Amino acid sequence: MKSAHFSTTSRQLSQLVAMVFLLAASQLTGAPSSQPAGLNHAQLEILDDKNPAELASYTLPAEKKFIALYYTAMWCPPCRATTPALVDEYQYLKSSPVEIVMVSSDRTPEQRLKYLRDYNMPFPAVAWSDIPKLEKYAPNSIPHIALIEADTGKLITTSREVGIDGVVEKMRQLAEVTDAPDFSVPVSKSRWLVPLAIIGMFLALMLFRQMRGGC
Repeated sequence: MKSAHFSTTSRQLSQLVAMVFLLAASQLTGAPSSQPAGLNHAQLEILDDKNPAELASYTLPAEKKFIALYYTAMWCPPCRATTPALVDEYQYLKSSPVEIVMVSSDRTPEQRLKYLRDYNMPFPAVAWSDIPKLEKYAPNSIPHIALIEADTGKLITTSREVGIDGVVEKMRQLAEVTDAPDFSVPVSKSRWLVPLAIIGMFLALMLFRQMRGGC
C-alpha cells in the first residue's frame, strides 16, 4: 500500500514540476499576452518584415494607453488620401502611449493585405475574423477614426465629432508631441466627381429648356 501511495505521489509531483517548467518556458519565450479590453480582445496583425506576403501576430505593448481605430478601405478614395498622412504621422507616435490600429472595411482579406502592403502601413491591423468585435465603434462612412482608452474602451473622441485633423491633434496631445508639422490630408479630387456631375447635368437641363423656350 505504501508503495502504491508513493507511486501516486511521485506521479503528481512530476506533473506539477512539468506544469511549472512549461509556465517558466512560456515566460522566457515571450508568449503573447491577451489584447486589452478596449479592443474587446480582438487579435492584431502587422506586416511581416521577413515575408511581405504574410501578416505576423502582434501584441499591443503595455505602454500603449490609447488606441486610434482607423476605419478605412482600399476602394475608398478619401481613405487612400488619408492613409499616407497617417503613415507619416506614425513616426511621431510610434514611441508614445498612442497606437494607431487599422480596421479594414475592404471586401476580402486579400484586398486588405494589398492595401496594407501598397501603403506600407507601419501600424497594426485588427485580424480579419475579429473585425466584428469592434462593431460598436464602426462609423456610417469612412475614413473614420475613433480614439479610445486601451484598458476600458471608453470613447475619447471621433472624426465625426472633430474631423480627422481634430482627432490627430488630440492624439498629439496625449502623446505629448510638440515638434510635428501641421497635419493635413490632400483633398481627393474623386470625391467631387459625383457632385460636379450632378451640377453639370442640372446646368445642361436648364440650358436645354432655355433653348426650347426660345424656339
